Amino acid sequence: MASLFENIRNLFISQPDKKSKPLKEGYLPDAGAMWQAGFLWGDMYNRQGSYGYNSFAPIANTSDRLNGFDFPYVYSLADHLTYLANSRYIGKVNPYAIGMVNALSSYVLGEKGISATVTSDDEELTKLVQDLLEIWYNKTNFDTLQIELFERSIVDGEYFLRKFFQKDGFLKLRTIEPEHIQIPIGYDPLAASMGVVCDPEDPQTVLGYGVYTYKGTKEASTIEFVEADEIIHDKKLVTQAMKRGRPAFIFDTGAAFLQAAKLARNIASMATTQASVAFIRQHATATAAQVQDFADSQNSNFVPPFPQWGTASSYSGAGGYASSSILDVPKTLEHVNPPSAGNIGNYIEALNMCLREAGRLWNAPEWLISGKGDSINYASSLTTESPFLRSITKQQKDFKETIDKIMEAVIQNFAISGLIPLDYKSKNLKINLVAPSIETREYLKEAQLNKIYLDMGIKSPQTISHELGLNFATEQENFASLQKNPKEQEKDAGI
Repeated sequence: MASLFENIRNLFISQPDKKSKPLKEGYLPDAGAMWQAGFLWGDMYNRQGSYGYNSFAPIANTSDRLNGFDFPYVYSLADHLTYLANSRYIGKVNPYAIGMVNALSSYVLGEKGISATVTSDDEELTKLVQDLLEIWYNKTNFDTLQIELFERSIVDGEYFLRKFFQKDGFLKLRTIEPEHIQIPIGYDPLAASMGVVCDPEDPQTVLGYGVYTYKGTKEASTIEFVEADEIIHDKKLVTQAMKRGRPAFIFDTGAAFLQAAKLARNIASMATTQASVAFIRQHATATAAQVQDFADSQNSNFVPPFPQWGTASSYSGAGGYASSSILDVPKTLEHVNPPSAGNIGNYIEALNMCLREAGRLWNAPEWLISGKGDSINYASSLTTESPFLRSITKQQKDFKETIDKIMEAVIQNFAISGLIPLDYKSKNLKINLVAPSIETREYLKEAQLNKIYLDMGIKSPQTISHELGLNFATEQENFASLQKNPKEQEKDAGI
């Protein structure tokens, strides 16, 4: 039985050719264009906005993921860019989303990001490379770049880094915006779908990327092909077969952040309005018109129709109590509290539910997004076995894989420029990456585990120092100075 994709393709061929090229070579300009227009299956599915999928999807088809797509959610580059724009909007304007991204970054990367230590069989080479790495870190402002990449991985669902080898030996890195990854000119639209050029028979073998290049106002911009070796691409929330990452703030997660912000605004507005009423005066004998006249005369904005000499231009009545209001009603008018008056507690609970839903993707506790300082929930979330800390550990591991690729390119640039020997691999030069220690409330247990790992030869003192945010070499110098006798200390101090 022919696949759905083949059936649709045949509809576009007026005279079928038995000797035509295999389907894998492709010819359609965009395999998902017809789906966006609702062609054939338009009555079977209906996307309800950008944050939900409220009807059943068509049956899974053999062509759904052949070219790195993820039908029915992403079946064209336009689909992906739509989700990207919506996720960026929430990530830029929603205070809960902004706060959560900052909080996750602080746990995964800490204050200084992932650090690198060098080991090799040659002590001089080890020190040289360590010094060069420190210079490169400062020249590249790599601590800040790590934070940017991590935030992109959440908001954009992916990031692209282009490597530029330099004659002075210090690699330059430049980010590429996801929307600048497009199908390069002259390439098979299917093999190069989503801007990622792959082996036509294997979407997981990436050959290169189409990179939009702005040429200025006097020359047409182009989409040039860049070899895969020149670009580091990290994608999130997708399988290996998918060509592009999935932004986080879409579908129900995006909706939860929007609803939480709306609930918070409405609760604050409702409470502000109700709190602005100082008290209600009921007039026992006055008519409604007389009550209105009285209220007007007490209004701080009331201006007498014929001001006399010496009268202030703005009449200040007796009705103002700071920023509060006084309501005047006749006794016959019954005052009834609005339905929301006694339900603020329920609304706050609904807000907390939205925040829990918003953070579910990262196993984030409610306090991480809301900022609520509940000590019991806070402590339980920071224990070693909590889902939140396990999620953070996994994110650190994933991010270290990207840093490892960057470090490999940095060392290569050192070698080809002559800063270090070309045969550095023969001396077992290795870059060890250390992520910040995730602070828990079980300090004693963590210290005991480190002692056990140290005695077993599993964990080195250098690694433990970096996890604690300390410089091992500096601490060793401090210990050495403590061993000196008073006269030596005075000599070192120049006394």
